[in-house]
Amino acid sequence: MEINHGPTVLVVDDDVAFQEVLQYWGSMSGVKIISALTTDEGLENFEESRPNVIAMDGQIPGSVDSLELVRMMRARGFDDHIIAISSYSEVRKKFMAGGSKEGCDLECEKANLTSMLENVLDLHL
Repeated sequence: MEINHGPTVLVVDDDVAFQEVLQYWGSMSGVKIISALTTDEGLENFEESRPNVIAMDGQIPGSVDSLELVRMMRARGFDDHIIAISSYSEVRKKFMAGGSKEGCDLECEKANLTSMLENVLDLHL
């Protein structure tokens, strides 16, 4: 059993290479990264891990779309940060339209996610 005393971040993104980069960053930063490649895995991993922060791409395969997954997580009581990640500003804006009660409350490009996580999690690296 893995023991991790640092924060946990759920990343829902179907880009395997991006997930691997985040796994490496997390191992170096003391952050546990939980990966999900579909919205179905995202919901399952969310319920199992109860992360501190969620980062999610706007175009993920699965039985529900990404925005509906965010709404489901909010409805289950998750009121911490959900970060909309995408290289496309229109995808990030779609996530932000619901407001923090239904949608994402932060947005960034994928290339800037680790910096945003450092700020949100108050990491001093």
